[in-house]
Amino acid sequence: MQCTWQSLTRFSSGGLRRSPTIFSPARPITLPSTHHKSSNLPKAVSFTARSLNSSVSPAAPNSPNSPYPRPASPLPSSPKPSRLALAATKAVHTSLKEHAVEDAFMIVNSIRYAALSDSQKQNTAWDTVKRSSAKIPPGVSPRLPTHALLHGLVRLRLVQQASQLATSMMKNGIRVRGRTLEQIMKGLAIAATNKNAVNEASDVRLREHMERLLATPKVINMRLHRPSDPNTAFAIELLQAARKSRSHRTGAMFNTLITLCVINGEIILASLIFGMVVKDWERRSHTLTQMTRSATPESSTDPSPLPVETRQQAYIFDLLTPDARPTTAMLKAIVTPIQEQFAMAHTDDVETPNFQQTLQALAVLAALLNSRQLPLTHISFFLKTLSDCPLVGNWVWVMGDDGPVYVPAYQYFHETLLQLTRSLPTQQLHNSAFSLNRPLGNRWFKFRTPHPTQNMLPALKGSSYDSLIYYALRHRFSPRLAKQILNHMTTKREPALHPTLATHNIMLRAATLYRQRDVVANALKPLLELCGVEGDLSIKGQRPTRRNLPPRMKHAAESIRLPLAPSLEQILGNHRLLATYLLTLISCGQPGLVVQIMRLLFPIFEPDVKRRRKSDHDKRQKWRESLVYASRIGPHVLNAFLHALVKHGAPREAHSLFKLILTSSRISRNPGMEKDVKPWHVSIVTYTTMLQAYKKEFDRCYQRTGVRILSYLMRKTATLYRMAKEDIQQNARAVGKPDTRFYNALLKILGEYLPFKHPSRARASRAFLEARRRYAQTGVVDDRGRWPLMEEVIADITSEGYSVPIGFHHLFITNGTGILSSQTSPELDRRPFAFPKSFIHDTPYTLPHCNRKQIRYYRRFSRKSFWRPFRLRTKK
Repeated sequence: MQCTWQSLTRFSSGGLRRSPTIFSPARPITLPSTHHKSSNLPKAVSFTARSLNSSVSPAAPNSPNSPYPRPASPLPSSPKPSRLALAATKAVHTSLKEHAVEDAFMIVNSIRYAALSDSQKQNTAWDTVKRSSAKIPPGVSPRLPTHALLHGLVRLRLVQQASQLATSMMKNGIRVRGRTLEQIMKGLAIAATNKNAVNEASDVRLREHMERLLATPKVINMRLHRPSDPNTAFAIELLQAARKSRSHRTGAMFNTLITLCVINGEIILASLIFGMVVKDWERRSHTLTQMTRSATPESSTDPSPLPVETRQQAYIFDLLTPDARPTTAMLKAIVTPIQEQFAMAHTDDVETPNFQQTLQALAVLAALLNSRQLPLTHISFFLKTLSDCPLVGNWVWVMGDDGPVYVPAYQYFHETLLQLTRSLPTQQLHNSAFSLNRPLGNRWFKFRTPHPTQNMLPALKGSSYDSLIYYALRHRFSPRLAKQILNHMTTKREPALHPTLATHNIMLRAATLYRQRDVVANALKPLLELCGVEGDLSIKGQRPTRRNLPPRMKHAAESIRLPLAPSLEQILGNHRLLATYLLTLISCGQPGLVVQIMRLLFPIFEPDVKRRRKSDHDKRQKWRESLVYASRIGPHVLNAFLHALVKHGAPREAHSLFKLILTSSRISRNPGMEKDVKPWHVSIVTYTTMLQAYKKEFDRCYQRTGVRILSYLMRKTATLYRMAKEDIQQNARAVGKPDTRFYNALLKILGEYLPFKHPSRARASRAFLEARRRYAQTGVVDDRGRWPLMEEVIADITSEGYSVPIGFHHLFITNGTGILSSQTSPELDRRPFAFPKSFIHDTPYTLPHCNRKQIRYYRRFSRKSFWRPFRLRTKK
């Protein structure tokens, strides 16, 4: 950090002609009492506040306690105020070098005390300064010694003391440079990361205070929040003082403070700070627009300077200083932990204060988007977070036109997205500028003129349009709304944007889930040519109509018009697009074509047409090439190939591909890999698909080999299950948590060990009651099929919050499983907005799961088809 007190010495005498402070100081600057125990600083005995009085009559030449060099000629009896300010500054330097911080504060307070009026000196807070022997004549400016003390505290890393001193300086009218504030904020963030254990009693009080705030509209008032860390409290107080005093605030200050709040778990406070940055930026743009109605455009070469009155008003309001601008990084730092909270939340977390804080923070950000105050173009991740909010009954506070309003969170987020899709911003904000006459030439000042209808929200980027199209197709199930968004993107927006491969990918996947296979068939032609298939793909089945769709999904019967289909090179070069095409082929009933494409892309799976025995060198070379290609294309394409092998019935190739996936995942995380290879992990979807492959292999081979395939299946399943658990423990965020599909794949395999199965839940319940009665009478339990792996899986299922399927209850009567619990799930309801609630109960031996993707339509029958069997019976 650059020191400024030496360069300010020549201005000290000029500053004495005016009042040293704008606001009359009423209290001294004291050494702040911190929450953490400060370091024991040695107090300077050789230099105290008395040394400042020796500036009038300096010490003897041989005095060792002299804080500054003896001048050649003795000072006059009444020195100038500028000389006294310099002497005080040197005295502060000497005290800080000897770590006598209290003496340095005493010197600064003595100078401030001399400038007070007689009525202000009667305040009891100045009694300590009165008892000191430092007698300072009035008229000495405290600016230079105070800045010296502030910079010395920053160097000594006493950031809490420096923060309180800078806050007091700005409240008393002394300007502090933005770089100095930035260094103090950075030091507070470092101190917050190295904090000691928080007092439990204080932590309980803070949690109770936050719970009370969440139930009142005061939660959206930043002044009423109590940060858990004292460094965060000092940083917020410093930022508010800089805002009131119009001091320069940099973007790094806000980034540091938002990151600090997120680390401490104060997500609401971080969103309120971001809202403050957004509103300050909007205020600056509106004020400059009103003050410069005839501002010259930026492209003009002959700007007209501002009038003198307008220039003075701009200086007073500090509008010409480049203030902190809201950035996408600030918003992403807040939204990322909200996304993680939504992804890992369960039903037990809904009523907790942490989950309510997450919803409230997201509501604060959604209110900025709803009022068109968000000056960002890339907000695709924010839109996705709003749409991914699970269906919960929590309510949040938002700021309305007439004050705070209490609204349901889930409905408010979707209404915000729907309102944005219906009134998309069309134009970019106009960049305006004006010039000021300076001695070294004219200087330009730039700002953005707010739009009369879209306010500060500019035209969105293509990725944000893709997120809105995804929301319209996958949450609202409205191709009509998606068509309106695409039309606005390509025609109405200025400048217009063209659909990208991501847009085509989203619409192709939606058409697949809508079962519009006639629309999908045209897009699959490049892959059919790769496989050597001529003509169109023969597709069976019809698309659902408006009659057999749920009421909220009637618009899904409309056709989706895909953008221009990409070429084969573009499909193979975009891994996510290739995965979508492969899944589309599988859903159309063509997994064999996907297997054929896999054999063309991976050398290790090339069919041996000549049936010649390959050498070991050739096998190793093909294995290396396949590993490099697999690590580059990532997990999505590999999961699609594995899913196709399971559907096609190729167990050997599925085992080989799974081994290739495990090895390529480990290679992708190697630091020596190429830059275009991103590290990835084997997801829980891959393990689920492999368990389904084991079950299908068992169904095919059990009748031939009997018990041998059953024991083989048990060993493979146990190995895979423990491998998945180990990966989840190492990196749960990348692998994902086990869901109902994963556990159901396990339970279907474990169900094969039971000697008999019941076809329905009613019969399984009656059999369980009979087993309990038999156990109460005889003490005998039929535990055939209770293997160690089953005990481990059932223990993990219950620990995750799932209920044990009724078909396995009779095996665990001795463990206390004796209550017929309902089929509950700890997973939150994450179905799309327009999707009907449909829990599917497969068998008494699986967990209930919810359909979240594919449309389920009603099967309607006509009266003729209903009465036809009865008519045939009467004719006979």
